[in-house]
Amino acid sequence: MKGGYIEIDGKQVPRCYCCGSLSIQGPLWRVLVSATGETEFRCEKHLRRLPCAIDGCGRTFAMKAGWHYGDQIVCGHHWRQSPKYMRSALSRVSRIARRTGWSESLYARHHRLFNRIVRAISDGQNLDIAAIEREFGL
Repeated sequence: MKGGYIEIDGKQVPRCYCCGSLSIQGPLWRVLVSATGETEFRCEKHLRRLPCAIDGCGRTFAMKAGWHYGDQIVCGHHWRQSPKYMRSALSRVSRIARRTGWSESLYARHHRLFNRIVRAISDGQNLDIAAIEREFGL
């Protein structure tokens, strides 16, 4: 579980949203409010950083101008694990939006496709069972 609180000796102790580390010392922590309104805690090491959207991945990225703490990003390792047809669909929507301008409907479509990609990676939809069986001689 990333972020939030954990109870230790009856006290609520914050966890870093990026690394999940605990700290009982208050000054080392920053309370941030993401674009979705959720409260996130970050340790000093992960201020101005965005974690990979896939749970369990430890990669983080420096925030660029215009990015917010609620934004999501997928690291290159996990991006390559997503199904190719989903990446192509997201790329197609991005190209259309760059040409015509980011309308509300294109932004919503891009957001839905990106969330589908994150779910597909998390659920392991990219696994080709036949290829795995061939590798192991089954």
